[in-house]
Amino acid sequence: MSLGMPPPFDSLADRERCDHTAKRRALLYSRHESLLRQELVARVGEVRAEAYGRPDTTANPYLSLWSQIAVMYDAEPRTMAPAGSEALCEMMADVGYWPGMQRVERDTLGLREMLVRFEADPIDGVVTHRPVFPDLVSAEAEARRPDVPIRIREWVDGPFGWELHDTSIKQDKGEVPYHRVYDASGKVDVTADRYGRTFEGAAYPYRYSNGTPRLPYTLYHAAKTGFLFDPWTLREIVDGSLILGVYLSFFGHVLQNAAHSQRYMFGVNPHGAAVVGREGVQRTEVVADPATIFTGDVAEGVNSPIIGQWSPPVNAAELLASISMYERRLLLLANVQPSDVTRQEADIRSGYSLAVSRESVRAAQALYQPQFLRGDQDAMVCAAVISNRVFGTSYSERPRDYRIAYQGLPESPGELEALSKGIQTELDAGRIGPVTAYKRRYPGTTDKEACAALVDASIEREVVEARIREARMAEVDRAVVNDTGKAQAVSELVAKVGRGEVPVEAACVIMVSVIGLSQETAEAICDTLETPAEEGAEPEPPESADPVEAPETMEPPEPEDAAGASMMMNMAEDSAATE
Repeated sequence: MSLGMPPPFDSLADRERCDHTAKRRALLYSRHESLLRQELVARVGEVRAEAYGRPDTTANPYLSLWSQIAVMYDAEPRTMAPAGSEALCEMMADVGYWPGMQRVERDTLGLREMLVRFEADPIDGVVTHRPVFPDLVSAEAEARRPDVPIRIREWVDGPFGWELHDTSIKQDKGEVPYHRVYDASGKVDVTADRYGRTFEGAAYPYRYSNGTPRLPYTLYHAAKTGFLFDPWTLREIVDGSLILGVYLSFFGHVLQNAAHSQRYMFGVNPHGAAVVGREGVQRTEVVADPATIFTGDVAEGVNSPIIGQWSPPVNAAELLASISMYERRLLLLANVQPSDVTRQEADIRSGYSLAVSRESVRAAQALYQPQFLRGDQDAMVCAAVISNRVFGTSYSERPRDYRIAYQGLPESPGELEALSKGIQTELDAGRIGPVTAYKRRYPGTTDKEACAALVDASIEREVVEARIREARMAEVDRAVVNDTGKAQAVSELVAKVGRGEVPVEAACVIMVSVIGLSQETAEAICDTLETPAEEGAEPEPPESADPVEAPETMEPPEPEDAAGASMMMNMAEDSAATE
C-alpha cells in the first residue's frame, strides 16, 4: 500500500480533470484542510494567514448539500428480475450492493461521475464490487457512443503500491480485447507476474453469452451530457465552499482577537513584545487580551506619551449574518431555492446548519433517478455476465429485464395522510380503480403485481373475518352451553329466522330483552344470520312520509324457564306482526 496520489496521466485534459475532481473528493471526505490553507494564503497572504491560525473546516456546504440530496438508496430498492434470474437480485443484496450505493450516489452527485468495478469471488461463489473514483481513471469512448467507455485505465493502490490496470474492448484496426496490469511507471507490463497468465484476445474473461466482450465496470453519471466525464459542472459550489471556509476562519479570528476594544500607545515601548511566526512570515506581537494590562516604558525623547483604545473594529453578529447570506447563495447554484432551505442550527459553522426541504430533495431525486436507473440496470447485467461466465449461471443479460423501484425519502406522517386522502378521494369519485390507486401508493408496481397484491389482501381479509366469526361463535357457545333453557330458546329463534318468520333485527332484540343474552353475544349470533327473501317478492319502495316514532314498550320481565321464554318470544312475534 502506497501513500499519496498516483502518478498523473499523460493527457493534459485528464490531468486537469483529475486535479479538480480530487479537490471535490477532498471536500466530500472532509480532507480539505490543506485546500483551505492554500485558499486562505492566496487571499490574505502568508502573514495574515499565520495570524488567523488553523483554518476553520467546520462548515462544508458541499458535503452537506449532496449528503442531504442523496437519499435514493436510504431504503433498499425493490429489484425485480425475469424468471430464472431472481437469484441474481438476492446475490446483489447479499453482497451489500444497495447499502454501498448510498455512498456511491452521494459521490456521483458530488464528483459528477462514479464507477463500480465487478469481479468474481470463486471462494464464496459471488460477484463482488468496489467503488472507483473518477480522478483515478482515464477512459476512451467510440465516436458513435461518446458516453459509453470502451477502454478504462485505473490506478489501483494495492500490495505492490500503485499499479495501472488497463482494460480494453476496442476491436478496430486489428485490436483485441485485453486486461493488463502495469507497474507504478505505467510502462512495464506485470500481468503475468501478478496472475500467472495473461488476458488477451480469446483469453479475455469478461464476455456476454454470445461472446461479445464488455468492460467489468459500470459508469454512473449525475447527468446525461453525451460525454464520458462532466467534471466542471457546479465547480462554483466547490470554490464557494472553500471561500466560505476562509470567511469563517476570518470570523473566528475576529471573535478571538478583535471582538473587544483595542488599546493603543504612542511614545511607549511596551513590555512583553515578542517575535512570532514561521521564518519568512514573522511579526512582532503583544498580547492584547481584555484580561491583560499594558505596561511599558516611555520612549526616549518623548515628553507626552499617548494611551487610548478603539472600539471593536467589527460587529461579529453582522459579520456572521453576511457569511450566512453567502452560504445561501451557494445553494442557489445547485438549483435549491431559498424557500426550500431552513436553518437547523443557529451557528452557521455547523456542517448541517442549512437543511434542504423534503420537497426539494424529492424534486432532485426525480431529476437524478433516470441516470441511476440506467446505471443500476447495467450493474445488474455486468454482475450477470461475470456470474454466467465464471459460475455457469444463466441470468438474463438484458438491462430492461431488471426493474428497480426506488423507495427514496419516506413520506412524513402528514405527507402520507395527504397522499392517502387524495387517492381515496379519486377512488370514491370513480376516477381511478383499485389497481391504479395501489400503484400510486406504491410507485414502481406493475398492473400484474398490483392485482396480485389486492387479491392477496382480499383473501387475507376474508380469512381474518372468518376467524373473527369463529371466535365470536365460540364466545356464544360458552355463553349458552351451561344454560339449557337459553340454548333451546336461541335454537328455536334461529330456526324461525331461517324460515323467514322473524327478521334478524327483531331476533337480536328478542335475544337480549327476552332470552337474556348480552348485547355482544346477541350481535355475534345475528351476524351469522340472514333473513331469506320471499320468492318472487318485489322490493318495497322507500316511504315518502316522515318516519313515525315507535311507541315506547315496557321491557318484559326475564323469563324463569324455557317455556316462559318461548311464550314471551311468541308474544313478541305477534306484536311485531301487528305493528
